[in-house]
Amino acid sequence: MLLVFWLLETVVLRRSFLNPSRFSSALKAASSKPKVDSYYAEELYSMNKKLSYLVRTGIIHEAKSMFDQMGKRKTVTWNSMISGYVKRREITQARKLFDEMPERDTVSWNLMISGCTSYLRCKFLEEGRKLFEKMPSIDVISWNTMISGYARNGRMDEAKEMFERCLKEILPLLMHFVSGLVRNGELDEAARALIECGDIFSARELFDQMVDRDTISWNTMINGYAQMDNLERARKYFEMMPQKHLVSWNTMVAGYEINKDYKGAIELFKRMQAEGEKPDRHTLSSVSVSTGLLDLQLGMQIHQLVSMSVIPDVHIKNSLITMYSRCGH
Repeated sequence: MLLVFWLLETVVLRRSFLNPSRFSSALKAASSKPKVDSYYAEELYSMNKKLSYLVRTGIIHEAKSMFDQMGKRKTVTWNSMISGYVKRREITQARKLFDEMPERDTVSWNLMISGCTSYLRCKFLEEGRKLFEKMPSIDVISWNTMISGYARNGRMDEAKEMFERCLKEILPLLMHFVSGLVRNGELDEAARALIECGDIFSARELFDQMVDRDTISWNTMINGYAQMDNLERARKYFEMMPQKHLVSWNTMVAGYEINKDYKGAIELFKRMQAEGEKPDRHTLSSVSVSTGLLDLQLGMQIHQLVSMSVIPDVHIKNSLITMYSRCGH
């Protein structure tokens, strides 16, 4: 399930196939300065801005009264009201406005689908699915909303079905995306995208083609193999690095810890210190759990190091608690 969210939120959204601000920007459009310099445009802008404020602050009845009095409404005006009802979980009211809209945009559809799928009631989830299937153009946010809606309601078979259907549509786009990165010389990003999709072999082919490999390139491969539970190959790339960065050490230590090779994590941590590389909170968070299982004395030294030199951090504290609890302290 993590793969689809990475595809949706990282690959597609971050690379502007679909701008993530699109969903919220339409609702905030009323706050944008009007481009048409006229009295009517100024008046509409002012009313939309006030309506948006009333909706955001939860004064929905006053917002609806103002909405009813508006002579002309833009799509963003309708969306603002629908958003208000969705936030209050008044799905019936939201749907009534949605059905009355003269024109709908993608935000309108996604607002209603989101409202329906956030409810732990079968009838609303089914309603969300019907809306999803009626969408003129299904975008990334729509897929994400439906998959998470099914998962949140414990209906994993439907979530899986939507996931697989999504991949059939998203993967061709992803391949175009990766090809575009390669053509533009962004091989690091292309390799990372392939690794996140589980295609470590294609990522390695890209890595082998790189003339100038920087730290990011090496770290991408180390992290990729660590994620695939191939610590031997990850360590091989780590050792081949011409110059190791703190992130490289952390990636390798975390890889050992995640794969429960606690001895490897401790040995690499000791070597890291011997070579003069100063650990940070990420290093200490990863290695704390490992030391508690194999070397309590070293674990206590790490605790002392945390107390003296590191800004208090929740993850490190949790790791130290885990370390001591596993040792019976």
